[in-house]
Amino acid sequence: NLLRNINRFMEILFRLTVHQSPLVKQRVCQNFVTLLKLRKDLIMTQIKKIIQYMITATQDEDRQVGLEACEFWVQFLDISYIEDEERIQILQDFFPTLVPMLVHCTMYTPDDLATLGK
Repeated sequence: NLLRNINRFMEILFRLTVHQSPLVKQRVCQNFVTLLKLRKDLIMTQIKKIIQYMITATQDEDRQVGLEACEFWVQFLDISYIEDEERIQILQDFFPTLVPMLVHCTMYTPDDLATLGK
């Protein structure tokens, strides 16, 4: 049962954050997203370390790693059980890095660009 072994699972997951394999990085991102979706209470004590990892992963040279990491930002902003004030408080230390990184990593379709140009 994962819940009985969650501390061990989190320990292993954090150890894998330094792994260089793109596939391992993708799986780490996927697992953090899953934990965020299912058991926020289990990861909130480590959320700042997770955010720092996701900032790095979002900018990874491997596109798939970056895409997996982007799912974290979608989930973090979408989950209803974190109040907006709490979300802002968690992210405010990261804004100077996070905002430019997200803008830089944003991809636009030709239609999006045409709409933005109007």
